[in-house]
Amino acid sequence: LGGCVLHYGGTLWMPIEEDFHFYRETSGVDWDQAKFGSAIQEVSELMYRTTTPEEWWSKADHLWADGARALGFEVQSNDRAFRNAFPGSDGSNRFDCKGNTLPWAYIGMNHGLKIIANADVEKIVIDKSPGRRPVATGAVYKDKAGTMHEVRAARVIVALGTFWAPMLLYRSGYGPKDYLGDKLIVQNENVGRNMSADCDFVS
Repeated sequence: LGGCVLHYGGTLWMPIEEDFHFYRETSGVDWDQAKFGSAIQEVSELMYRTTTPEEWWSKADHLWADGARALGFEVQSNDRAFRNAFPGSDGSNRFDCKGNTLPWAYIGMNHGLKIIANADVEKIVIDKSPGRRPVATGAVYKDKAGTMHEVRAARVIVALGTFWAPMLLYRSGYGPKDYLGDKLIVQNENVGRNMSADCDFVS
């Protein structure tokens, strides 16, 4: 559900052991870094994982880093997806990430994947049967003509990014009890907890 294929900035957030600790604490999964080692390696190779050279840093980047070091913090450049990267004349960077999802789309379609374009997902369908753990079983979406549909799936992956994922989960009845009230299906106080509604949209 959701996701984009074009990345300006190319920031590549790779999970570390601390992330897996939070995954285990909040969701009860048995994930750890070792289990995802091959997936992390695959993404690293596909996206050409590296860091931004200091020669490409803007004046603001250097000021920020110098200030942090002066306060005693260790500063390092974050991981970037540098596939066919080149620096812009204005100090910005562009990365050829448009085609990165296409191989996966073709592989998926050869194994039964169906892509539904121009669809707005309204909510995730959550089955909460008595005595069982709640399970996501599908999604409700609206097509280009405005007609509502419901699809079912064995697995549901939400790939809407930092800002839109909590919104969809709220609409699906998944989140903090105080916020959702009588619409609550599954309580999870962590959803959107650290959101400030302060976001930046780059065009």
